[in-house]
Amino acid sequence: MYGNDFARRYPRQYIRKGDRIYVRVMQDRRSVLEFSVDSVADYTALIGEIRYAGRNLQGLARVFVRNHSRGWSEERPMMFYQGLAAPRRNVARNRLPVPSGTPTNRPRMLNPWENH
Repeated sequence: MYGNDFARRYPRQYIRKGDRIYVRVMQDRRSVLEFSVDSVADYTALIGEIRYAGRNLQGLARVFVRNHSRGWSEERPMMFYQGLAAPRRNVARNRLPVPSGTPTNRPRMLNPWENH
């Protein structure tokens, strides 16, 4: 998100693996999500964790990030889009669900480079 030189440009607001990060997401002046994480290595990974934790949220929110290990905090807006996550997988069979009426045992057509 910010590139590799984020720590050089913003020496006080960077994240390293093992830092204890606290995150609070607020919508309509109420807290809708709070969690702590210590396994992210950079700011881009933290944004990914926030989006994953807030995958059921929708709309504009204020995100408060506090790095306990480095002693900095910031608040910024973030837009959440519900329904843009990856398709759900069938956990029992570990593959995408098949729509009803779709044949599943049909042999597939070989490509020319596969028939040797």
